[in-house]
Amino acid sequence: MRVDLMKRTLPAVALGVLALPLNPYTATEATAQTKAETKTRAKTAATCPIGVAHRGRVTDAQPENSLPAFKDAWKYMTWAETDIHFSRASSANPNGVPVLMHDATLNRTTNGSGNVSSLYSSQFVALKMKSRTGAVTSIHPPTLAEALSAAKTANKYMLLETKTRINAAQAREITRRIISAGMLDRVRMQSFNAADLKQIKAVEPRLAGGLALLTYDQPTTSAHPYAAPKATAMTKARTDQLQAKGIKLTPWTVNDQSAWPVLKSWRVDAIITDLVWTYAEWRSAAC
Repeated sequence: MRVDLMKRTLPAVALGVLALPLNPYTATEATAQTKAETKTRAKTAATCPIGVAHRGRVTDAQPENSLPAFKDAWKYMTWAETDIHFSRASSANPNGVPVLMHDATLNRTTNGSGNVSSLYSSQFVALKMKSRTGAVTSIHPPTLAEALSAAKTANKYMLLETKTRINAAQAREITRRIISAGMLDRVRMQSFNAADLKQIKAVEPRLAGGLALLTYDQPTTSAHPYAAPKATAMTKARTDQLQAKGIKLTPWTVNDQSAWPVLKSWRVDAIITDLVWTYAEWRSAAC
């Protein structure tokens, strides 16, 4: 039976609600116990995987990789993941403009058609996005700069994944926008292509790179301090090997709720999921 999660609330502990007795002596004891419990919870939470909202909090009204989806996700998680493509080059933007879209084509998620790279940025942002049911909404697809500005305003973080191979000039475009938004310490770059991460690191070494993995036997070195393995390909032995190298792990896209406590026991650092509210609720209760 489907549960209407929007009507549920997080546990009182997560909201900082404490019920203390009126007797002063008992209250003092309770306060000390509360402090100890809070310290224990904080220690436990530090080892619990951070939640990363996959393409924002996608709903029937909020399309994936849209500003409303990110803003809603940030109510429950500090991180949102998104995907970068480049618009068509122009005289004003000879390298194209970094925009947010998962697919290389526009058909599935907008009322447009063809490749993202075939449109100038002004044409791209004029499109209307489709919800996950395929209905056309009044929401426009954002540029990277718009999403970074929203994250800065919300005091949140972004995991940015390049979806196509980028060149040195495009790496500079991405980095310039991150720095301009004041988000250098709030962004992690990710790609399935190690060359993309190398291009970005050459421009700005402080942008930590994460290699996304389809299989769990791909080489991962300290050159990429983060790794994002496909969750269904993970093994405990390989997880231990990577963690022994100091590599932090962020598996994707974990919508199987029974996998969350397993990954927690494996000490992964973060979990990318579509189930934003449900994961936030689980994490509050489990950590």
